[in-house]
Amino acid sequence: MKRFAFTFFVIIIAGCGGTQDAATERGSGYAYREGYPEMRITAVGFFTETDAPAIQIVADIVEGSLIYKSADGISVATATLTIQVLKLNQKERVGFASLQIPISIEGRSDNLIRSSDLHTIVQNVEVTPGDFEVILSITDNASNQQTSRKATTSIPEKSDTLIGLTSVRMYGVESDIREEVVSITTHDVQNRYAGLVFENQFLVPESMDSVAVTIKLSQYESDIEHARQMAGLPINPGSIQYKGINYAGGKTLRTDIAYVRGSSRPTQVRHIMPMPGSGNYRLEFSITQPDGRVETRAREFGVKSPWYPNVRTIREMAEPLIYLTSQKEYARMMAIGDPDSLKKEVDRFWLTNIKNRSRAAQVIQLYYSRVEEANKQFSNFKEGWKTDMGMVFILFGPPWYVENSVEGSIWYYSYNRNDLRYVFRFYRPRVSDVFYPYQHYILVRERYYHSVEYEMVENWKSGHVLLDR
Repeated sequence: MKRFAFTFFVIIIAGCGGTQDAATERGSGYAYREGYPEMRITAVGFFTETDAPAIQIVADIVEGSLIYKSADGISVATATLTIQVLKLNQKERVGFASLQIPISIEGRSDNLIRSSDLHTIVQNVEVTPGDFEVILSITDNASNQQTSRKATTSIPEKSDTLIGLTSVRMYGVESDIREEVVSITTHDVQNRYAGLVFENQFLVPESMDSVAVTIKLSQYESDIEHARQMAGLPINPGSIQYKGINYAGGKTLRTDIAYVRGSSRPTQVRHIMPMPGSGNYRLEFSITQPDGRVETRAREFGVKSPWYPNVRTIREMAEPLIYLTSQKEYARMMAIGDPDSLKKEVDRFWLTNIKNRSRAAQVIQLYYSRVEEANKQFSNFKEGWKTDMGMVFILFGPPWYVENSVEGSIWYYSYNRNDLRYVFRFYRPRVSDVFYPYQHYILVRERYYHSVEYEMVENWKSGHVLLDR
């Protein structure tokens, strides 16, 4: 994993700071589009070692999403990253800073074209306290295709009566905390890290002797099951499958207390923890203001497989076969603990159904490329391939037409939009929690989907799916 750090200093035009809900950081999604550069970002306000207010901007660029030109055995891709920092006052832009960073990635292996490795750029932009919108755009110089991502953050002003809190920064620890840590830009956290580091800074007035900071780690029950059959029963509105994640039932795993004293300088609190198991979590830093209000800054995250959203291990290849196998066959496969034995069973599944090895290889590549794309497009509190949209996408591919509304989405797989067998309706559950951050869609299940799903599964198992592309 490559890391390049640039430092750019600029003062944004001063103005009255607006207000925004920056209490919880959640990281970015993937915003995947085929043929476009893929970039994941985070932007968090903090104070530098010289106490200057700044925004730490991190851009993770997927190397394989760029276009490479090869000459003399060396492949090279070039791109341009544009960063815009906008200061906001009542949501109006009152200040502006912009810079461009050239990017060049090269290597001797053609694997760069398919690489899921990240080219990471860390940029610190000095600003004045307030609320900010940060826009990052990456343009592939070969294709001229551009991807833009947006993030918001804020930086507190110094006060004689109130405690200022910055947003929470989150890092992964490769093996030893003394080594360089890795900024985590997405909500999804790969469980290959040895641990996690969270940092929060406090502006405590000098008149205060000591302030207690409560650090709490909570886990939330969520739906972890794969999508059910398309012709099955409707989902019960009271179930976790309907809610997706239960914020009302959070379980506190650990609580720690740190103390910070009044100072003319910002004070940093650093919390280090071992990597938790798969699930959805929130790490909170809370203080009590002099007026009695409890103020919190938090980072939410979901722990997933070691190389998520990519599929690399044999178990990760076996699990999505739930959409092509019988329940009995799948249960037998999942009961295999030895990786070598599981690989033989996965190979047996494909080669028993598709007799031609060359065709089988093409089908396998298509299937798992859709699994990975489903992870990037539909990931939420669980893996994207497990969602209803992920299941339909894997089996049928990208929809021909899409109609989106506030209530949900309709996917069409036929020129005849009245052919209900190839029209899939997804609705968004009515979840009362106003802080619900996930894009959660549920398929409207119909009996007539039974034959359509059966035919598509048979096309995959026979290899005929290659003819339908």
